[in-house]
Amino acid sequence: MPENAQSTGNWLLVESGTAVTRLMDARDGVSDGARPGGRAQVAAHQMLLGLASLNFSIAATDVHADPDGAIRLLWTRDDRSVELVFPTIEDEASYLYHSDEHNYGVEENPSPERALKWINWVLNDVLPGRICAA
Repeated sequence: MPENAQSTGNWLLVESGTAVTRLMDARDGVSDGARPGGRAQVAAHQMLLGLASLNFSIAATDVHADPDGAIRLLWTRDDRSVELVFPTIEDEASYLYHSDEHNYGVEENPSPERALKWINWVLNDVLPGRICAA
């Protein structure tokens, strides 16, 4: 990975952003999930841009669509994972799911800053402090 791409967050946008775009181009039956809607794509790209603006550059471990057409971005390491979920359905909020072998939690409408704290927990073993939702 080029050093300057990693430092500016471009690598995240190239790898994960391209994977999200490919989901939108996939024909039905090509992936396990339904083809995502535009709402999910926009929300996923906005989160990736937000993470990149925080100089985060590690591409998601997995990017896929679930059976409901939501876009899921997953970062995982050992027994820990963080999954950002961007639903296609208008009334459903985006959410962040975090888990390890003993605990799990869900946060609705995570900001890029909050998502980065949980991703940092997965990748670097740093437990995020509790923050009141704005």
